[in-house]
Amino acid sequence: MSVASKKCNPPAGEDSVAPVYALLGELLSREIDEGLLAILRLTEVKEILARVEPDVAPVLEEIWDEARFEEHSVEFCRLFIYPGDCLPIAGKWTGNAEDETFSVRRWFLEEGASPDLAKHLAELSDTHVAKILAIRAGLTGVSEEVMGGYENEMIHPWRSAFAKRLSECAQLPVYRAVAGILDALE
Repeated sequence: MSVASKKCNPPAGEDSVAPVYALLGELLSREIDEGLLAILRLTEVKEILARVEPDVAPVLEEIWDEARFEEHSVEFCRLFIYPGDCLPIAGKWTGNAEDETFSVRRWFLEEGASPDLAKHLAELSDTHVAKILAIRAGLTGVSEEVMGGYENEMIHPWRSAFAKRLSECAQLPVYRAVAGILDALE
């Protein structure tokens, strides 16, 4: 059973994994700030994170001071920016960082659709895993076949290798939870 399906029983026809993809996109696209921390502290979100990384619950319950935010900022940068222990570029995890196979622009041109994204996500490279995940979260009004095709082509090829590396490199529970959730998605 996937983490997303453990989360809740959505109404018929509702995309139960979209919020999970949206959360992952946010956590992989920006440092944790007050707004993102508030989302992580929501009971349902904290429960999902704690299922895959029990150490995350106490961290989220603590009062976060400037030092705690800085600790997470440093971890985000170390993992995803410099030195990029876990660079969030899809092709890197399939063996070719220059591969445009995972370009969301290419995929949507072929499908004849265009995604709406928040500015910070739209500005990312078209092969950035956060952008790929956020777009999956925002797929609405499309058939399950199109959603499944997007997941199979754009997410599944890199997801497992990226999650494994993130799990190995992450020092803080929030990012280990991200790895666990990614690994649990089917």
